[in-house]
Amino acid sequence: MVANFVNQGATINAIARVVHASVVVVDMGVEQGHRAAPAHLGKKPLLDLDLRLGEGTGGTLAMALVEAALRILTEVATFEEASVSKAQE
Repeated sequence: MVANFVNQGATINAIARVVHASVVVVDMGVEQGHRAAPAHLGKKPLLDLDLRLGEGTGGTLAMALVEAALRILTEVATFEEASVSKAQE
């Protein structure tokens, strides 16, 4: 995850095409550079809370969202696994 303006700037400079798909931009700050960085990466932030704190608060907040998404992908049964029948025509 990339949680703040400084980290996004470092990511833009250091990112390799191999890891680009794994980058998750967490939040959108109010600074112009913070708004430009996700666009340059071609990423949409998970959160847009106008944070200005700079100590990774957005990353902390986003972890619950990322963990929930992971659990949905790995733990929620499919209709077939849950024995959900098809609608009758």
